[in-house]
Amino acid sequence: MNDLSATFPIWVDDELRLLCQLADLRGREILDVGCGAARMTGRIAGLARRVVGIEVDEAQMAKNRARQWPAGLSFERCGAEAMPFADASFDGVTLFKSLHHIPAPVMDQAFSELQRVLRSGGWVFISEPVYAGPFNEIVRLFHDEGAVRQQTLQATQRAIESGGFRLARRQEFLTPVSFRDFDDFRQRMMQPTHIELTVAPALQASVRRAYEAHQSAGGAHFIRPMRADLLCKA
Repeated sequence: MNDLSATFPIWVDDELRLLCQLADLRGREILDVGCGAARMTGRIAGLARRVVGIEVDEAQMAKNRARQWPAGLSFERCGAEAMPFADASFDGVTLFKSLHHIPAPVMDQAFSELQRVLRSGGWVFISEPVYAGPFNEIVRLFHDEGAVRQQTLQATQRAIESGGFRLARRQEFLTPVSFRDFDDFRQRMMQPTHIELTVAPALQASVRRAYEAHQSAGGAHFIRPMRADLLCKA
């Protein structure tokens, strides 16, 4: 942690609190892109007036729609590059660790869509893992995202340079990630529903060894470096 803390001096144990420090959610209409299991989406719904979560994963979307959620929260199955919303439909957009899952060829189109559906004065909050640290070194054994994370940074910069957005704030920080055991890690990191990963037994054994070097009686606890960008519609 010491090496990372020299570069990432801010500790954030709850990204929703960071979002609330940067943007006002009260009474707003918010779009959550790549909502996954909608844990953060549901929490935002407790603060905002209306929240829509979008997700391309059909299996996850079916699970989301089968659950009970706060009033004002709904879901749409679509990608960020082609959204079925009218112009100027939302006050803010959130992407919690989801921008790098948008295919690189359509990432610029996704930013154009984000600008389109935002109202005047609207904002986009993007949090993305930084390609560094012990936790990243374990994940990259079976799913190396170095290239796609670089593409994400480049696409964000292009969205700013195009004049569609201005960068209001960039915050680098550390956040905790914990797992009960290797089975918990494997289910959450190696068997997600939004991507297909084929991990051979020999590679899985290597990942297990790397993971279990961090395991203790209370689980495995990692420090993950992150970057959050707040973009405002120009």
